[in-house]
Amino acid sequence: MSDPRPPVVRAGSTPTAEFPWGSITWLAGADVSGNEAITFGVVEFGAGQANPEHTHPNCDEVLYVVAGKLCHTLGEEVHELSAGDLIQIPRGVPHRAWNPGEERCRVVVAYNTGRRQVVGEFGR
Repeated sequence: MSDPRPPVVRAGSTPTAEFPWGSITWLAGADVSGNEAITFGVVEFGAGQANPEHTHPNCDEVLYVVAGKLCHTLGEEVHELSAGDLIQIPRGVPHRAWNPGEERCRVVVAYNTGRRQVVGEFGR
């Protein structure tokens, strides 16, 4: 029996969710590629923009900064990240991110489930 997931996900073939603060392009996940084990995407934050505080009750999150700078809360702590830095966010911990720079910030994001849940966020 063959794996129903596509081995390659082509640029531009998956949805991009636009928000006032930036965008998320989903590349893997149950709804995007049929992957039940992981959700993976590319996030861009506009200069000076922030996403709302939120939690993920069913999964951990990992963010890796590809370009730019990002400030990220983890509960009450604030972490300053630059290109090459990674932050690990345990399930259920309130968090939010913002771009303190004058250039767009680009990060990759992964969750340890194909069906990430979001509470208190922007709803996608």
